[in-house]
Amino acid sequence: DKMANITKTRSHDENNDDDDQATSILPSSTKATNGMRKSLSHFYDLLTCPLCNKIFEQPTTLSSCGHSFCVKCIDEYCCDAWVCPVPGCGMPMSVVGGHKGSYRKVNPQLLQICTSFEKICKSLNQSPDAWWRPEYYDDENDNKHENDQEDATAVTMESNDV
Repeated sequence: DKMANITKTRSHDENNDDDDQATSILPSSTKATNGMRKSLSHFYDLLTCPLCNKIFEQPTTLSSCGHSFCVKCIDEYCCDAWVCPVPGCGMPMSVVGGHKGSYRKVNPQLLQICTSFEKICKSLNQSPDAWWRPEYYDDENDNKHENDQEDATAVTMESNDV
């Protein structure tokens, strides 16, 4: 199976299992709340290449259907394939005239999202354990902590209005 070979090749090249990447990048229960971890896990799933099951590396989007993959994964896959590898899609890999004849286009926005996601996870992994709990803060920082909670509530309320 071509998709299995691509996954095996990337895993072998990087000496990482799929679960190892998710485990190493996502914060542990001492570094983030369960709600944060659940949201980050869902976000991780959205930023995962369907061919190698890892966070996109040099994300590339197919011109015909808009599905995204790592550039190496889709280039290897398309050597002898003619349709998008996402199950149920079936769109042709190439659209004549689209993107100057290329079947794919580098996706800089998705690259920025992946980079930002990795930075968020790295920052959380480097944070003190249970930083979100009130007992983490001393009396001098209590006011600052309360203001941070109010700011977070205001941002949440604003995003719900959108």
